[in-house]
Amino acid sequence: MESHRWTGVVAALTIAVLLGSGATAIAATVALHSSFSASALGEGTTVTAALAISGSEYVGRPAPVTALTLRLPAGVEGSRAGFAVCEAAVIEMFGPVKCPQESRAGPEGSAELLVQFGNETAEEAASAQAFFGPGEEIYVLVDGHSPVSAETLMKGSYTAGPPPHGRVLSLAAPLVESVPGAPYASIVSLALALGASRDEAGVSTPSITVPQTCPSGGFPWAASVTFEGAATAEAAYSSPCLPAVAPPIAGTRQTLQVTSGVVTVRRPGTTEFAPLALAGSIPNGSEVDVSEGRAAIAAATADAQQPERAEIYGGRLLVDQQASGSAATRFTLTQPISGCPGEFPPIAPAALASAAKHRSGSKSRHLWVSEHGGSWGTNGRYVSTTVEGTRWLTIDECHRSVVEVAAGRVRVHDLIRDITKTLTAGGRYVAAPRRRRR
Repeated sequence: MESHRWTGVVAALTIAVLLGSGATAIAATVALHSSFSASALGEGTTVTAALAISGSEYVGRPAPVTALTLRLPAGVEGSRAGFAVCEAAVIEMFGPVKCPQESRAGPEGSAELLVQFGNETAEEAASAQAFFGPGEEIYVLVDGHSPVSAETLMKGSYTAGPPPHGRVLSLAAPLVESVPGAPYASIVSLALALGASRDEAGVSTPSITVPQTCPSGGFPWAASVTFEGAATAEAAYSSPCLPAVAPPIAGTRQTLQVTSGVVTVRRPGTTEFAPLALAGSIPNGSEVDVSEGRAAIAAATADAQQPERAEIYGGRLLVDQQASGSAATRFTLTQPISGCPGEFPPIAPAALASAAKHRSGSKSRHLWVSEHGGSWGTNGRYVSTTVEGTRWLTIDECHRSVVEVAAGRVRVHDLIRDITKTLTAGGRYVAAPRRRRR
């Protein structure tokens, strides 16, 4: 069998197993490699925990596994609420085909088993699929079909563990039969994939999230494997820390860092604004309120994914970036103007749900943007702007829009007259619909 190579710090505890009446010590070892799929701290994630088992104490191979315990780093959180479940009896009788797709507790993992044919040992590749059971129960179906039918359902649940670990997944592993009269199958590798997400009203809820902080030395993981005969082996691993904020992706997400004051964000599909503590990733299409604070926003560029940055303050805006082409990022003013004759709603449809909770009778709204290169612009009621390295102010009032340039150059497009003007520092442009003569 091809040898397993692991990166990082792997610690394996070797155990001695006594066979028969002799005192021959046969070593069995377990190696662990674990990781998060997320790009940054605090994000929803899939956990991958890969175990490699070696030994020769059971007809020349490792003894069958009867239980395993996986200890996750402290701070790993998530929610099981709202996910579908699949009963163990259903899996045992019908396999995964009768389980709701939403009951899968993660992507499909893998396993490798050794089975006996007379004096010959054969390798068998199998899948390892996790399912949500009732309450905190988790089931893992190990299913192999060639060269024999080798199937077992591991049943377990999460509990709380002591530091430096947090959640602990304990699984009981029934013995795996292969052919009649042959020794039980031995599991020599098992890759568990845990972590799913569900969408409701446009909001994604993960079952597992990465910790908000990372301890010195990386995230600590540990595993314990129990074999037939009650012998055990343990392994530990430290996975690298993740950045505090995921890098931006053009048309998908931006990063936002609070530079002063209070900044709140309403993500797509939600109606409430949530405070941003220091920094974080926001999905494209998020609404940001910087009327009481300032924030630095970073967006990916079309080439080489090198972020461009701008500072926004003094208003409320919807962030929208193109996924291709120039990858331009535009800010649409969304603060409701509810004090004007013939009241009009915010331009952005996504802001309508939250507008009712923010009606203040205001007769104007504005937004300052300061940037140093890149592709940025603003959308007002009667104007849109595109910049060439500058600082500028966009104002919407009841019956006009105003653009004032503090530095650099701004191209202003008058949406009423369908003309474009270029302003330099100190320039000002007013766009307004023509008044009807009485």
